Amino acid sequence: MSGINELKDKVDYLDEVLNNLIKKNNEDVKKSFDGVKMEALTKKIETLIGKTHLTNELLETFHKEYSAQLFANVFETLDKKITAIPKVVLTRHHHSFESKSWGYLAVVGILTAITAVAVGLAVGYRIENHRIETDADKFEIMQALYPVSTGKVNAAYEKNADSLKNVAEEKAKNSASK
Repeated sequence: MSGINELKDKVDYLDEVLNNLIKKNNEDVKKSFDGVKMEALTKKIETLIGKTHLTNELLETFHKEYSAQLFANVFETLDKKITAIPKVVLTRHHHSFESKSWGYLAVVGILTAITAVAVGLAVGYRIENHRIETDADKFEIMQALYPVSTGKVNAAYEKNADSLKNVAEEKAKNSASK
C-alpha cells in the first residue's frame, strides 16, 4: 500500500505544479494585452468583417448571374439540337433480303452451281485419266514381255475394233461365271 500512497502524493504534486504554470501563463497573457488599445483593434476587426461580407455578396450575385446565363446558353443549344432531329427516322431491317438483293443472290447461286459442276467434271476427268494411264502402262509392259502377241492384238484392233471388243466382253463374262 505504500506504493499507492507514494503515487497519490506524486499526482498531487504534479497537479500543484500544473496549476501554478497555468496561473503564470494567464498573467503573462494579460500583461501582453495591456499595451494594446482594445477599441482600435475591435474597429479594425469590424471593418474587415464588413469587407468580407461585401465581397461574399458580390461573389454570390456574380455566381448566380453567370450560372443563369450559362444554363440558358446550354439549354438553348440543346433545344436547337432537339429540333434538328427529324420526326421520323428511317431504319433498314438487315435481317431480311430486299428486292434489290435478289439479283445479287441469283448471280451468287449461278456461280456456285457452275463451280460445283466444274469441280465435279475435273474430278471425273482426273479419275478417267488415271485409269487410261494405268491401262497404257499395263499395255507397255505387255509389249515389252510379249511383243508378238501384242502386235497381233494391235493389228486385229485396227482392222475391226468393235468385233474384237465384243469377243473380249463375251470371254470376260464366261470366265467370270465359272
